[in-house]
Amino acid sequence: YTCKNYSRSYLHHLDKCNEILGARLNTIHNLRYYQIVMQGLRDAIEQGQLDEFVTEFYQQKDMPVPALESA
Repeated sequence: YTCKNYSRSYLHHLDKCNEILGARLNTIHNLRYYQIVMQGLRDAIEQGQLDEFVTEFYQQKDMPVPALESA
């Protein structure tokens, strides 16, 4: 909702002005992001592809992939 309806510059402005709307919109954005990540994790676990999911997740963010233990 937040990303589709508000620009990054407007969100930045709200944050800098300490507007409560900025905090609310950031919370909405973050909760939706967590929902998407958790659904991806659940799907990967069901499909037996958790290692692949974790690797792709970190690579998309240009972060080092942590060492994974296979069960």
